[in-house]
Amino acid sequence: MREVSRIDSKRRIVLPKDFIDEHGEEFIIIKVNGEIILKPLPKDPIAVLKEEGKKLKGVSWQQIRRDFEEELRKRT
Repeated sequence: MREVSRIDSKRRIVLPKDFIDEHGEEFIIIKVNGEIILKPLPKDPIAVLKEEGKKLKGVSWQQIRRDFEEELRKRT
């Protein structure tokens, strides 16, 4: 599935309804090597990030975890 979304005047990305229906309303945003990966928030996000980290060259899963935890702290 490829969709084009735009950022609105309040800096929000609007996703199509069918996309939200299929994947849920909470996502992890992973920025790595010039790409942005949007992953549905799983029950155990750290385990998923660890697996994703294995696929990345030059970025450890530990760094992804630290970045993720730091972002969570900012939001609470």
